[in-house]
Amino acid sequence: MLFALICKDKPGSLQLRIDTRPTHVAFLEGLNGEGKLAFAAPLLNAEGKPDGSLVVVEAPDLAAAQALSAA
Repeated sequence: MLFALICKDKPGSLQLRIDTRPTHVAFLEGLNGEGKLAFAAPLLNAEGKPDGSLVVVEAPDLAAAQALSAA
C-alpha cells in the first residue's frame, strides 16, 4: 500500500535543509534499495524555493509507514 509523507520545513530552516541534504538523500536511497520508496520530490513555496518534501513509500500498513516517517 502506498502512503504519502508530506514533510513541511519550519520557517527559516533553509540552511538546515541544505546542511542535512546528503543524509536525507542517503536515507531515501536506502529506502529505494529496500523497495520501500515509490518516489520523492521537493515541495516548493510560492517563490520556487524548497519548503519541504513529498515522500511516497510502500508499506504494509499505516503503522509501518509511520515508523518509516519517524526514522
